[in-house]
Amino acid sequence: MKLNREKMTKGATRLFQIVPIVLLVAVIILCSSLVGRVSVADILNFAPSSYPLAALALVGIYAVKSMSVFFPLLVLYVSAGTLFSPWWAILVNLVGLFVCVSIPYWLGRLSGRGLTEKLFKKYKKAEEIKRFNLENQWFICYILRVINLLPGDIVSLLLGSMGIGYKNYLLGSLAGLLPTMLAATFLGSTILTPTSPGFLCSAAATVVISVLSILLYRRMQKKWKNHETSSK
Repeated sequence: MKLNREKMTKGATRLFQIVPIVLLVAVIILCSSLVGRVSVADILNFAPSSYPLAALALVGIYAVKSMSVFFPLLVLYVSAGTLFSPWWAILVNLVGLFVCVSIPYWLGRLSGRGLTEKLFKKYKKAEEIKRFNLENQWFICYILRVINLLPGDIVSLLLGSMGIGYKNYLLGSLAGLLPTMLAATFLGSTILTPTSPGFLCSAAATVVISVLSILLYRRMQKKWKNHETSSK
């Protein structure tokens, strides 16, 4: 009798870990079929004329985006900047990012280490995360948002499945995403006047942040290789 109970407990635990993965796959398939490639124009056409409803709609799109790698966050940043005044756009984008990074994190957290191994096998670049100091959780979450090692939604799933603390994860993720979000939001707020200094500065800032991210990633790769060579 005791043995049967242990088997039932193990089976329930296993089912509890598998269900989020199955739901995740189903949601990704659904999002890919319904969303496809979304542009700023698509979102502007979809957004209600009421500002509160438009804000709710945009946050809803952030939720959908959290389970889809088929369009970049940049589209949502610029859309918010176009729809709202700059400060309201920043607030809406912050709420959207909170939703966007939280949903896949908790799905990954529920799935556990089994999902971690699956993601390491599927995404070869994910192996580079093992080179980080895992004790500095905030920095891992921050730097993975800055260097664009993997799609953001995959990063969220992976960090959640690795058991990274939610507070460190959330603060690190938002800090890493904030510079690009601010630049793209102001870009959206001046998009109707492409020759204005505000638009040109925002566009330049967006490009500079992207270039710096690439250079930082390459520098870290070089540092890792030098460290591995010296340790042999």
